[in-house]
Amino acid sequence: MGEGKRRIRHSIRKQMILSVILIGVCSFAATLATYILAAHLGVFAGQQRVMQKGAKLEALVRAQGAAVLNRRSETSLTKAFPRTLGVYEVMRPDGTPLYGSETHRLYDSAQSVARNLNIENVQPVRGMIGGTVTRLTPVLGASGALVGAVYYAFSFHPFGGNTDFFRVSLVIVMLMTPFFFIGLFTYLFSRRLSRKVNGPVQTLMRAIQKIQARDLDFVVEEKSDNELGDLLEAFEKMRQDLKEALLRQWALEEERRELLAAISHDVRTPLTMIRGHAELLDEMDELPSTAARYAETILRNVDRVTHLMSDFHTVAELERGQFAIRPRLVALREFLGAKVVEYQTWAAADVIRVDLSYGDVPGGVNAVDESELLSRGGTGLVMMDPDRFAQILDNLIANALRFTPRHGQIHLSVEQREDGLSVRVQDSGRGFMAGDESKVFRKFYQSDPSRTEGEHHRGLGLYIVKTLVEACGGTIAARNAPTGGAIVEFFLPVSPSIGP
Repeated sequence: MGEGKRRIRHSIRKQMILSVILIGVCSFAATLATYILAAHLGVFAGQQRVMQKGAKLEALVRAQGAAVLNRRSETSLTKAFPRTLGVYEVMRPDGTPLYGSETHRLYDSAQSVARNLNIENVQPVRGMIGGTVTRLTPVLGASGALVGAVYYAFSFHPFGGNTDFFRVSLVIVMLMTPFFFIGLFTYLFSRRLSRKVNGPVQTLMRAIQKIQARDLDFVVEEKSDNELGDLLEAFEKMRQDLKEALLRQWALEEERRELLAAISHDVRTPLTMIRGHAELLDEMDELPSTAARYAETILRNVDRVTHLMSDFHTVAELERGQFAIRPRLVALREFLGAKVVEYQTWAAADVIRVDLSYGDVPGGVNAVDESELLSRGGTGLVMMDPDRFAQILDNLIANALRFTPRHGQIHLSVEQREDGLSVRVQDSGRGFMAGDESKVFRKFYQSDPSRTEGEHHRGLGLYIVKTLVEACGGTIAARNAPTGGAIVEFFLPVSPSIGP
């Protein structure tokens, strides 16, 4: 029979309106039912009180006997039967009235009186909230003969026979009853509506938290008969599409990483062969000048491709997590001195000055006085991975050399703290373009084509640096210097170990 009936959905607005209507209807019905029940209970209680009064009156009549017919008994009867309770009448056996609060003839003959003796009649006179109890009690003489009768009529209703305090309390309770039921049903229906809203919302929040944690292996099974049900279905469809898209993306990225790793590995062998032959040609004494230039060009481009393949291989290792941090004790001052000498060699062709400041001792590396460094704790050993630290510095200095003009300057500043190393590399180039400070660490990012034109810039150096710094537990940032040039600074947590 097809896909089955589609679940009927009601908007939250309609459900709220329906809840308000149901609150009103249920409160009215419950209040009305309470009033009716209270009225019936009040009537029943009033009737019981009337019957008790009637029993006392009959006992008084039996006690006095024929003396009741004497008008002198009127005082005792009136006292026992006040006007507020009802009416009574003392009569002869033929129905002739003698005295009482009711003085007109109630029965027209002796037969009528005889037929109604000891018969209690309950007549509703106020609808459902009250009535009247009537009874004709016989008056017997000493011989047991009927010498007269006493008629009484008691009125009863829910408020009858109660104190003023009880009546006021009852009125207050009746006035508060509608508000009580309104509050009760508001709580019940709002709780019901809240479950319909909170359930899907909580399910949605849990699903969002799982997606934030990169967990897509779940199913949104919550159902709802309002707009949230549509939202949950749409969210589940989005989750499925997102999972499929991410799986495809992850598969493509894995293929790309494997391809880069394979290319960088396979290209090394032919590059090594090309380099070897080019070096042999370059070392020949009788090589024509044109061939020598060709050999130099080949060697230069082989170096460029080798560096590119090395970067690709590094990126593949970083993205696949196939690298390790191997910390060991390093004499930081000697390490930095050797690296700066190496960097000065790189920069010599373009007459770029590379200097170092270690701790708070500025100046060129050759100008640092060893005794002063010793007095400042500069020869302390630190626990770090020197290979990764060198890889970070190499990429930063190479990037700075790429964008520093001839006769420029690169300054490497290293400050050893108790909790780690603060390193800053500053060049005298053109700096970063406005807004690019947070983008330069992206993979393959090249901001200004004119800045990178002819520089063979691959956009991988700073990406590798950022990945390595974060893998070591550090942080990195880039900015422009106020006096011009670019600044890249990072912090690495290391453990100091002062040597003897």
